[in-house]
Amino acid sequence: MGQKTTIRLCSLALLLAGAAFQQTAYAQAMPAPAPTCAVTPDMFKAWQDTSYGGGLNFKPANSASFNDATNCDFYQWGAQMFLWLTSRDRSGNLVIFSPNFYTASEKPDGTFAFTKNAEGVSASANKAKKPSLFKVRVNKPKEAPEEVVEKVKAKLKAGSKGAALTTPTADSTAQAGGSGVLVLNGAPVPVANKAGYATYPIVYYTIQVNDVFAGLAQNQAKVKYYNDTTNPNAGNFPITLDQVNDIAKASGTTYSDAEQLAMEVKSSWVDVTYLTAEQKAGLQTIEADVPAFKSGSTNGLVTLTSDGTVTATRTLALVGMHVVGTVKDHPEMVWATFESKFNAPDADFNYLNTNYNITTSACNSGTDCISTVPLSTSTQSSYIFYNGNPGAAVAPSAITQTATSGSDAKGNMVITFTSSTSVPAAGSPPQLTPTSVVRLNPWGSLQSTTPQVSDFAVVNNTLLMSLQASLEPQLVSAGGPVYANYFQGGSIWAKGPIPFKPGYVEKGTQYLANSTMETFEQYSLGSLTQASASQPTTNCFTCHGLYGSGTNYPNGTSVSHIFPDK
Repeated sequence: MGQKTTIRLCSLALLLAGAAFQQTAYAQAMPAPAPTCAVTPDMFKAWQDTSYGGGLNFKPANSASFNDATNCDFYQWGAQMFLWLTSRDRSGNLVIFSPNFYTASEKPDGTFAFTKNAEGVSASANKAKKPSLFKVRVNKPKEAPEEVVEKVKAKLKAGSKGAALTTPTADSTAQAGGSGVLVLNGAPVPVANKAGYATYPIVYYTIQVNDVFAGLAQNQAKVKYYNDTTNPNAGNFPITLDQVNDIAKASGTTYSDAEQLAMEVKSSWVDVTYLTAEQKAGLQTIEADVPAFKSGSTNGLVTLTSDGTVTATRTLALVGMHVVGTVKDHPEMVWATFESKFNAPDADFNYLNTNYNITTSACNSGTDCISTVPLSTSTQSSYIFYNGNPGAAVAPSAITQTATSGSDAKGNMVITFTSSTSVPAAGSPPQLTPTSVVRLNPWGSLQSTTPQVSDFAVVNNTLLMSLQASLEPQLVSAGGPVYANYFQGGSIWAKGPIPFKPGYVEKGTQYLANSTMETFEQYSLGSLTQASASQPTTNCFTCHGLYGSGTNYPNGTSVSHIFPDK
């Protein structure tokens, strides 16, 4: 896992079942979670791909035969897919950059092109085949209609858990508040032989889709099931092998990985210049060309401007990933998210420890089986994105943006900093104000202030922690310590129709947010350490849902913002 892949990314954008469990790479040891969703040694062995050398690698989960009996099944599906996507293929590519995947790049009209990844990862091969098309944001998220936002807020304030929203009555696709730029602590790095240009401490993003997704996107008018109005899954992403075969036939090809169904992957990366030695050594890295900027000022605010023609090769580390894919009977897709343990601290959360009896669903007699991890424990050490006080006891009510992205009249990408970043003297580089990030809803759940053994958040936190606790030692002992430095923050899916069609019910981690990709969209109503906050987005479906009324809803593939619905 220490191998470094050299590629030129297309459309990379700015924007333990032991005695103790370590939830982050820095946090102090905590009591181990109850083993409610453990990956057994036999299961772990079955996940591994030993058909070729090159270190510890994994197979994809079989989405076509997926069993959705329990929440744990979904979380384990996501874990296996993440391990596979961050494995190396036979050519040394990370799987997400292998030829079975396509890179999505936004075109001037706002639609997306899908370019098959090149075979091999040498710098010369990729530079010859892939342009460097970087933007501040990868895509334009759809904002939930205000009616839906208000219903979401009402549901939260009522304290309901797992309830479905009533049917929305609007279909607005305006942009959400997705212009925030995540800024690290650090100074710009000048670009050699390009006076005035530098790269800056910001987060970069890229989107890949698998060949099945790309085949449907590029040939949807010819795909049989997709256009058959008598098929219950018409207009949706595939959920069976027969439907994948329809896509293959329309595309004039065959898929060696048909069992994966359709997948979309968004990942976030940072320049290793801004990491500690431990962080750099502990994360997946690639080399990629990133945009260089010129600094200036507008209306007294610092600006960074790039026309996309000047780039610099930098070593980047993976800090976040959304793993999104269909599984049997779930055209809405499963939305799983993963982060580096080095990213940010957690607000207070609770979980079931090993004093919990799985058979009786209660604490063992005379014991306390609920453990609480306070924010002050999480903030004791440094993180990539946390710039608050060590040992802070109170989380912010919202994550403050220090910079926003946009474009000027010439189409250049422009990052504008808030007044907290001072305009420098002539000839001096700007001293940028970094973002300070906390995961306001750890493990994707709104935490209880009076935790009980049966609370959804407590149970759900334990499932995810148990999964991680069982994987970590097995990954390390199998020679994959870098894998062990990432964790699943949660997954969300639905029962019944695709949200927000009548009758759907959200399942899984219903306040899911990745600290590197939904940094400023986290929702918090207050917990043990949090003040009240008002933020509109609650989870993936708030932006990735179907909005309409009656029989007037878009195709189910509209849950993806990059799919070209026609």
